[in-house]
Amino acid sequence: VLRNDGTLSDVGNIYDILQLDENKAPVDYSSVKILAKSLPVVMYLGYFIGLKNILKMLNMEYRYIEPRKQKNLEKHEFAVTFLDGSYVFSKKDKTAASVVAGLLEYEKELKAYSFDELNNKDVYLNLLNAKGMSSFYIREMENIQQLFVDPISKDLLEEMKEPTTFNGLLIRATEMLQSYDHPDSQDTKYMRIRGYERFAGIIYRQVADSIRSYKHRNIAGKSKIEMSPYDIWQTIMKDPAVKLVEDINPIQNLKESEIVTYVGVGGRDKGSMNKASRAYHKNDMGVVSEATVDSSDVGINAYLSANPKFKNLRGLIDDTEGVTPSNLVSTSALLAVGADKDDFKRVNKCSLWWKCHKQTSLIAGNS
Repeated sequence: VLRNDGTLSDVGNIYDILQLDENKAPVDYSSVKILAKSLPVVMYLGYFIGLKNILKMLNMEYRYIEPRKQKNLEKHEFAVTFLDGSYVFSKKDKTAASVVAGLLEYEKELKAYSFDELNNKDVYLNLLNAKGMSSFYIREMENIQQLFVDPISKDLLEEMKEPTTFNGLLIRATEMLQSYDHPDSQDTKYMRIRGYERFAGIIYRQVADSIRSYKHRNIAGKSKIEMSPYDIWQTIMKDPAVKLVEDINPIQNLKESEIVTYVGVGGRDKGSMNKASRAYHKNDMGVVSEATVDSSDVGINAYLSANPKFKNLRGLIDDTEGVTPSNLVSTSALLAVGADKDDFKRVNKCSLWWKCHKQTSLIAGNS
């Protein structure tokens, strides 16, 4: 509450203010999408490492209550009932509680199994079947486990000091969900500008899709991994970001290697790019130049500065302080004498002038 003197004071728990029973309130839990269906993170992790290992990994303390005994839950606790009794967990560690609370989604089904049985993979197939998820989803879970983190992503995660396994990333994502803090959607500091690496990404995606199809078909053990020789080529040719190289004007050719865009395979759709998404961010300074296109793609397509501040070849942004003129403006603006003294709207026209100059040169050459 904001006091009259401008200071803030804590008024306590919202349940106490509204005089509600906190034990009857639903407990938040994290989930992961498996083929368009939500699966609690605890069920995904339990299939691969077992429930006991999850609790050990999360340092989650719990107490056991025998069947038909009063639970006497405190405000910060919740209970999950199994065949052999109830297990009470604390909500004080929000990350751990958000993972384990996913068991409550299967509260009715868990009453037919003991606590120790959830360390067995076979039990999870029965639990998923009860929610309308067949063995097809189990195979997809195994595919994600093996293919989600590719070699390039693994190197980047190691550099960012983040988990390099899908299991670890699920825990880390649950941890990040405990706060409402988030960067702006167009903050370059939290993005990665990819170049020709996108070709490797397209190839990896096609290979992963082929492996996925093989594993879903390979029930009798007679299937083969198949991939059309034209799949990758067709994906590249259908990419909206593809454009023919123009090598007549060297400046225009250089500009095409400096262009960045939100669209393309794995990118965003133009229809989803509203006004706020097209805005320049303060962290763009030193990476993205003043140059942009003169069309409806403003804010979707832009140009890098002549010397963008990249941390490495993977396109991570160097967020250290200090910029030079070559970090700020485009190659076209650097070649325009006196551009730094001109109005910024006219400076933006410098990049368009080089394109017009190319067309003029072509006309002069033809004449």
